[in-house]
Amino acid sequence: MRQATHLSAALNAVESPYVALLDDDDYWAPNHLQRATEWLEQDKLNGLTLSNGQIVDGANNLKGFTNSPTLEIPHESKPKDWLYWLLRTYYGSTSGFVFRKAALAGWTFPNFPCIDLHIAVGILVNGYQCKGFSASSYYYREHEQSNYTKGDQVLRERHQWRIWLARNHGIQLTRKCLKFPLLVLKSALPWNLNFSK
Repeated sequence: MRQATHLSAALNAVESPYVALLDDDDYWAPNHLQRATEWLEQDKLNGLTLSNGQIVDGANNLKGFTNSPTLEIPHESKPKDWLYWLLRTYYGSTSGFVFRKAALAGWTFPNFPCIDLHIAVGILVNGYQCKGFSASSYYYREHEQSNYTKGDQVLRERHQWRIWLARNHGIQLTRKCLKFPLLVLKSALPWNLNFSK
C-alpha cells in the first residue's frame, strides 16, 4: 500500500479537529503539539503548521536540520507566497505537520511521493493559512530511503507531482498562483522527468 492510501484511510477515521503526522522512526519534541495547536486555535482559517526538524542518525546523534534555521519563510498572512514557495521547494516533512482536518476537505491524493507538500498545497488551495516554524520541534531520523539521500529522484518526483496537480487541480491552482502553469511547463520538459531513471 502506498502512503496516500494509508493517509486517506487514517484521515477518514480521525474524529478530532486537528491531525498530527509522525513517521514511525521520527519523534516529536515536548513542545511540538502545543506550539502548533496554539496557532491553529487563533483563527478558523489557520490550517497548517510546518515545523523545522533536526536530523538524527540511528544512535540519535544530531546531524543538522531538515531546513536551515535562518531560512526566510513566507509569513502566514501571505498564502499566495506560501503556495508558490511550496510548489517549487520543500519545507519540513510529514512529521512536522499539524493541520486542521477540515482544511483538506475535497482534496484528493496522488499515489506517489510528495505527500507532505501535497497536503500543504491542498490546504492553501482550500483558502487556509500556513505557519512555518524555523525553530525545530521534531527529530527526523535519517535512513537509506530519506529524501536527503535520494538526490535527483526527489526532484523528478516533484516534477511528476506538479504535472499530476495540473491534470487534477489545474484551474484551482492557477487561480491561486498565476505562475503555476510556468512551473508545470518546466516540469513537462523531458530532461526533468527522465534525468535520474
